[in-house]
Amino acid sequence: LANNTSQLPCVLEGVFGGGCPTTDVKLVEDCICTNNTLMSGLSTCVQSSCRFSDQVTAGTLLMSMCAAYPKESRVNDVRTVAIVALVLDDWTAIFATIILLGGAGMELASAELGFGRHFWDVPVTRASRLLQIFYTVEIFYTWIKLIAKASILLLYMRVFTARWFKFACYSCLAYCCVSLTVFTFVIAFQCTPVEAIWNRFVTGSCLNVNAIGYSGAILSVVEDVVLIVLPIPELRKLQISGRKRIGVGLMFALASFATVTSLVRLKYLVQFAQSFDSTFDNVDTIVWSMIELTCIIVCGSLPPLRPWFGKLIPSIETFKSMSWAGSRSRSRSKS
Repeated sequence: LANNTSQLPCVLEGVFGGGCPTTDVKLVEDCICTNNTLMSGLSTCVQSSCRFSDQVTAGTLLMSMCAAYPKESRVNDVRTVAIVALVLDDWTAIFATIILLGGAGMELASAELGFGRHFWDVPVTRASRLLQIFYTVEIFYTWIKLIAKASILLLYMRVFTARWFKFACYSCLAYCCVSLTVFTFVIAFQCTPVEAIWNRFVTGSCLNVNAIGYSGAILSVVEDVVLIVLPIPELRKLQISGRKRIGVGLMFALASFATVTSLVRLKYLVQFAQSFDSTFDNVDTIVWSMIELTCIIVCGSLPPLRPWFGKLIPSIETFKSMSWAGSRSRSRSKS
């Protein structure tokens, strides 16, 4: 493994100094593979004395020799830290993202069935399936929106500790739970029997779907405004640098954009209420719903991602400076 004999003594010294017997190969394996102190010394010796290709060979031989022996591991510690480090607001954001991905998958499936085409261009046999998907997406939208907003409230509670602020956040969380329950129930049982929602051959009585959509959209705008205004008194108390103030401002700008998307979505809901071309005219409502939900989730995820952005931005600046320097050197060589 070594380039010359001067690099071998540390290996030999490690084996013999560790008290390993040399009369039997099995005994040598038992001695080396169960002694972490000895293994550490041998590893240090090989890494500091051998070429990398020889290190790979030594590592392969050692793993083969010690394959049957138990090994000290802290893998579970790493897994535990990775899981515990995610607090409640992270888990709720992850849950909302998973549901959002499920909703996006259903939208892709609906596009394959004809959603996005004019109603008269969609085969009648697919209409029932499209209505089932739209029914499910309505419920998903409610869950994603309120869970993502609950995630932001939980983040607020972790950052700001004022008693009045926590009470306000708990009140908003209670509202989210009640709203989620009520809207899920109303949407799920908007028709009696439920099958009448997607099967037009079934006679049933249904609630005013447009009224449900309007009330949900208006409440969504109010919720967005509350989420923006709620932390402002606490933020004004913070003594932070101008750079951090810019970061906070960007987060609020994104939150404001989420409010704008809610208003745009409400506009398309009103237009859709008068439409007889549902598979075509409802596209704008779905598109802005997805934009709204994505903005809410991203907005709640920005503060935890701040350290990552802090590392990314200097890397981008370094890359740009290197690229600029490289282009200058190439232009000089040409001249």
